[in-house]
Amino acid sequence: MQERHAVLRAKWAQSGQWPESVLNMRTRIGLNTGYAVIGNMGSEMRFNYTMMGDSVNLAARCESGGKIYGVYTMVTETTLQAALAYGAELNYRKLDCVVVKGRHQPVELYELWDSSIDHEATTACKAAYEAALAHYFEGDWAVALEAFEASEILEPSIAFAPTTPSTVLAARCRQFISEGDPENWDGAFTLTSK
Repeated sequence: MQERHAVLRAKWAQSGQWPESVLNMRTRIGLNTGYAVIGNMGSEMRFNYTMMGDSVNLAARCESGGKIYGVYTMVTETTLQAALAYGAELNYRKLDCVVVKGRHQPVELYELWDSSIDHEATTACKAAYEAALAHYFEGDWAVALEAFEASEILEPSIAFAPTTPSTVLAARCRQFISEGDPENWDGAFTLTSK
């Protein structure tokens, strides 16, 4: 979807008929794997075709959570592992381990990079970011901060992204250094918003 959207943006730009807001449009995607109830829900007076369930809610949290990190495609570990087991060739990096609003169990989140993003840039960024992430999970905030600041300059240029995961986690490390360790730190950050 992201690759197709890039083709459409180029086509719209070439036509010269679309405003800048359309040319800068991006799609945010959240993916999770699991069971869901799908179909017409409601009553005779009012119903909708929809889906419901914990797996659907987690996918929705991935989609909205992408804004926090400045990423456009976020997937859970369950989905990533299923895709890899099925033979998918994906360019990805581990983003974080979080507890999303409405859940108590931590979930590992990954960013998928589409083919429009330079693979060499993502390889260097992934190595630096995931090394910083290992220190972060251990609660070694000063070392993690230094490593995230180093990975910030390696972040691939993703048009229209307001921030990067390196910037977000560097800021989080600064907060933990100044305010102290989060209570009962186990490596999972609790997201307080949808």
